[in-house]
Amino acid sequence: PLSRAILARACEIYVTRFGGPGGGVSATFEIITLTGWAPHPDQPKPLRPGSARMRLADALGAAEQSAEEKAGGR
Repeated sequence: PLSRAILARACEIYVTRFGGPGGGVSATFEIITLTGWAPHPDQPKPLRPGSARMRLADALGAAEQSAEEKAGGR
């Protein structure tokens, strides 16, 4: 298994080979995040289209715009 001692030694080697004048190192790395999700059996099912009691624009207090209005306003 990967231990703290192995990581500490790797850091020492990296600083020796690539360290800057002040002892710091420059490094580029990528962070990869994986997220999984699955619906739970108790999760509510979506309502059928058109069954809403309130428009989203009203709930948000926003003026509704058609797709044509949005496309022309770029």
